[in-house]
Amino acid sequence: ATKPTATTSAESNGTATPEKKATATRKGAKKKRSKQDWEMEAVDKDQQYPLWFALPLQPGERRVTKRYEVLKNTIYTFEQLLGTLDVIVNIRMTVVALADGGLFVHAPVAPTPECLRLMRELEEKHGPVKYIVLPTTAVEHKLFLGPFAKKFPG
Repeated sequence: ATKPTATTSAESNGTATPEKKATATRKGAKKKRSKQDWEMEAVDKDQQYPLWFALPLQPGERRVTKRYEVLKNTIYTFEQLLGTLDVIVNIRMTVVALADGGLFVHAPVAPTPECLRLMRELEEKHGPVKYIVLPTTAVEHKLFLGPFAKKFPG
């Protein structure tokens, strides 16, 4: 069985000495990845939004999505961070469970795998997305409308 080795940034750009390489290998061989490390890596992939470069706003390609239940079994909000330079604010999407079944989505956010998973949970509970509304032409919402609507074509 092969033992894992660590690679330093100096090794990847070719500036590491043989002594540094040996030290990095010894350190890497001793360190085992914990279950938490693997779970964190999976979470990071779940929070990626590959289209962020279309309008490079902060926080880049990693967008954490938080879902809140505002009114039990009826109104939910989803929040992600959005910003430019050093001004970062939250962007909010509101989802309403309709009385006749289905979901109404107001001001969609970036459809990351995490966001989609949270939406699919609501679809299982309340039915499919029936309406997606863009309340403004402000770029922070307009940017995500197309990619979000493609994930919920019904």
